[in-house]
Amino acid sequence: MKESERIKIHSSRSSAHESSSVGMIQDLKDLKEMAYREFLLLSRYKVSFFSGMFQIVLVFMILILGMVTFVNAGSDSSSTISRFSGSVFYSMTIFLLFSSALWDIGNAVNEKQLSGVLESHFLAPTRYWVMILSPILTSMIWTLSAATLSFIVIFVTLGPIPMENIVLGAIVLVFTYGVIFGIAAMIAALAVHMKQGTNLVINLLQLTSLIVSAMGFPFSVLPKWVLYISRIVPLSYGVDLFRNVMIGHLQGTELLPWEWELVLVMIFGVVLPIIGTWLFSFSIKKAKEKGSLTTF
Repeated sequence: MKESERIKIHSSRSSAHESSSVGMIQDLKDLKEMAYREFLLLSRYKVSFFSGMFQIVLVFMILILGMVTFVNAGSDSSSTISRFSGSVFYSMTIFLLFSSALWDIGNAVNEKQLSGVLESHFLAPTRYWVMILSPILTSMIWTLSAATLSFIVIFVTLGPIPMENIVLGAIVLVFTYGVIFGIAAMIAALAVHMKQGTNLVINLLQLTSLIVSAMGFPFSVLPKWVLYISRIVPLSYGVDLFRNVMIGHLQGTELLPWEWELVLVMIFGVVLPIIGTWLFSFSIKKAKEKGSLTTF
């Protein structure tokens, strides 16, 4: 091979690497700006912004007060009550993140179709994963802030909630949110074609996840046939692992040993976002070909 040809190949590889690096930097800048825009829209209406947080605090307190009453009737151990409160709190935190992601992606697609602006969004030279991640990035921060506020209020008024293994818990939560994002992206792909039926799917998925993923109660109370379903739902492992990690009861995971659950959550947390984003891109492409992208 001639020296000039080697130089050309090397330069082409270098330019491709530089182009991908510049593209990723630009994607992150776009994500930052779009997420900031969503935050400005969210924070513009102060009453709605803070009343929503206050509502989440009340939901947490009502759930924990109601459920701890039954636990207290059968147990005199304060540690048991504290552990149960923590289990409910951390499970419902994931449920809130899951619900907000479903609505902020799936329902957002339908709202843009309804207003006739969805097609214009995809004329911008921005990657699809940036477009679907930016809305839920803002809602994720808002929901976690509301959960933190709830934790403080509950700690002051009702008593302490266990908070063990914070580093491992943060890792589990990050990968669990990857699972949530992947599922929400799949719903967004479905929403492009389902139109008005999307809300029904989201509501059904929310209610089903409360039972199948045992949000707020042990998996052991579920019938055996429901447990079979729970074991094939990726979110179930995130719920089971996260709450047991945070209450310091690692050996208490019910679906699998905690080490196996951690591996599964990490795998699903990487694979599902990739699949969900690809399905969303494919769905948009097909809708463009049919000319149905903006119809509702």
